Amino acid sequence: MAVQNHNDIAARFMDMCDTFNRLAPSYVRVVPLNQPQNNYPPTVPNQPYIITHLTHWVAGYVVQSNTLTRSGNLHVQTSKVGSDNRRTIPSTIRKAIAQLPNPRWQAEKAEVKWVVCWLNGILPDTNAQGWQQFECSHKCIEFGLTNTCCIDVGCLCWESKSTNQSRGNRFCMLQCTHCLQPLCHCQHLHNPPCE
Repeated sequence: MAVQNHNDIAARFMDMCDTFNRLAPSYVRVVPLNQPQNNYPPTVPNQPYIITHLTHWVAGYVVQSNTLTRSGNLHVQTSKVGSDNRRTIPSTIRKAIAQLPNPRWQAEKAEVKWVVCWLNGILPDTNAQGWQQFECSHKCIEFGLTNTCCIDVGCLCWESKSTNQSRGNRFCMLQCTHCLQPLCHCQHLHNPPCE
């Protein structure tokens, strides 16, 4: 496994993606002894089981809430755990990864939003300069959330730390007097625009 700089967040994420992609053809449903069957969803025709299993894993952390983003959309949220919302990857997936030749990623835990990104093809632009240090940002800046984290597919994107931090600017969501859209949308203050 390659040694990376701690700041290479997107590079570590891409290592996780590479590992899951390599595992996809061989990972099958196995319910370990003394484990509940409902932790291992039934297979879905024509879908790699790792996608089925990790989709189920993510869904198990979703909490109901009526908190709105700055633009009035609902967040899809998980309860907050620690500073980065990492959760333990199912043991059968970890065991299968350990059996891969030279896996690039072998962490016991992963951020739920990282798994959501992998499942939905939300990837950093590897042609952008310094992409290795990009971080998974929230277009909604998790506005209004205190004890939960946003994992909404429509809110997640990969960008530089400085771009991510600039999303907190209050001007982004001010209404344009000409088109009545938030300024971030009509003036392209961020790409993709804030939510």
